[in-house]
Amino acid sequence: MATYGQLLIDTGGGVIDHGKQSERQDGATLVIGLGGTGSDAVMKLKKEVYKQLRPDDVEAAVPKYGAIKYLVIDSDPSKINAQNGKITDIDKNTEFFPVSNSNIKATFSAREVMMNRPELCWLDFDHISINQASAGAGGIRQVGRFLLVDQALSIYTKIKSEMDSALKAAKTGTLNVHICAGISGGTGSGTFLD
Repeated sequence: MATYGQLLIDTGGGVIDHGKQSERQDGATLVIGLGGTGSDAVMKLKKEVYKQLRPDDVEAAVPKYGAIKYLVIDSDPSKINAQNGKITDIDKNTEFFPVSNSNIKATFSAREVMMNRPELCWLDFDHISINQASAGAGGIRQVGRFLLVDQALSIYTKIKSEMDSALKAAKTGTLNVHICAGISGGTGSGTFLD
């Protein structure tokens, strides 16, 4: 079914003339999308890569680009869960890192525990209304940053793994990392600087 979705014009697919596609340059690329806007940007970029760059194996039924890796870090998995075999889809198992916390209200209710965590000294407990964070970070930057900091070691490990994988597939050249994020939401703007 995924191949059928890749052929649909309205989902960004279609028959691609490989003669008009460009060769990929040396080096590896990791594109990281933070939050909802970041995930939208990664999906759009994935579609453009499919249209404009020659895949590793032009005969393969599903195009692969081993030296180009995508990673979406988001606290709201609704876009990832709603996919249906399009070219732009993010692979939930390999290209998505959820930073959600299903018990966010309970976590913030344990204020004394949170205040004793030195890595959270910047968190302004007195001015955060966590009731708004039912999906994702609820548009609250500090909640987005908290979700990132709370899973920092796991995120570091995932990013390092993706970088190593891209470099191994590229064999030559350097690594370029691109970060896409919105600046007005909770997760993207809350995690961008960190």
